Amino acid sequence: PRLLMKQLWSSSGKGLRRLDGNFEVPLQNWCARSIQLHGGVVVEPRYERIMDFAMEFIAEKQGVSFCGYSVFLTSDTGKYAGNIIDSEENLERSILKQYGESDNSILQCIKELLIELFSASIAPFYQGPFGVDMMLVRTSEGLVKIHPCVEINLRFNMGQLATKLSSRLLLSGKRGVFRIEYFANPKMLQDRYLLLSSLPGFQLLVPVHQHSCYLAYILMDSETCEEGI
Repeated sequence: PRLLMKQLWSSSGKGLRRLDGNFEVPLQNWCARSIQLHGGVVVEPRYERIMDFAMEFIAEKQGVSFCGYSVFLTSDTGKYAGNIIDSEENLERSILKQYGESDNSILQCIKELLIELFSASIAPFYQGPFGVDMMLVRTSEGLVKIHPCVEINLRFNMGQLATKLSSRLLLSGKRGVFRIEYFANPKMLQDRYLLLSSLPGFQLLVPVHQHSCYLAYILMDSETCEEGI
C-alpha cells in the first residue's frame, strides 16, 4: 500500500511518484512514459524517513577513499532542498543522535564495507567523486534503522559541494545551511529574497533578477539552521 516509484534517470528527487494503494490512470501513464523513455521503473518500499544523509567518496585507480558526510534536506515528496554546512564531527554526531547511539562503530562499519565493495566494483571503471545516499527510517515496530544505500550518484553532487563549502566557510562555533529553492511565481521569489537578505549570515550564490525562478544561498547562522529554514 505504501510504495515509491522512481525513474531510472532522474535528478534531485524529481523523478519520484508515490503509490498509496490505488494504481490510478495518471500514474499508469507516467509509468508507461518512463518505461518507454528509460526501459523500466524502480519500485521500492516507502519508508518513514527520519533523516536524509550520505557518505561522499572519491574513486581513484588505486581504490576508493572517504571524503565526508552529507546531511541534506528534502521536501515531503523527496525533492532535494539543501545541505547542512558543518564540521565532519558535528555531522556525524547529528546522525548518531537521530539514530539513538553515541558510538560511531555502525557508521564506521558501513563506511569500511562500502570502500571495500566500491574499490572492487567502481574504481576500476570510474575515477571521480561519488556519493551514496542513505536514510534513517522508523520501522513498523518503532525501531530506528539505517538504510545504507538508497542510491549511488556517480558525479560531483550537492553533498560534495557542501563538503567544499564547509571547509571554506565554516566559522568556529557556527553552523549553516546551503539551500536551493524553486518558485513558480517570480514575485514570490522576490519576497523570499527580501526576507532572507535581512537575516545575518545570508550569502546569495546566484544573481536575482525579475524573471528568476531559482534561489540559491548560504545562511551561516546556527539557530536558523537548527530550525531548518
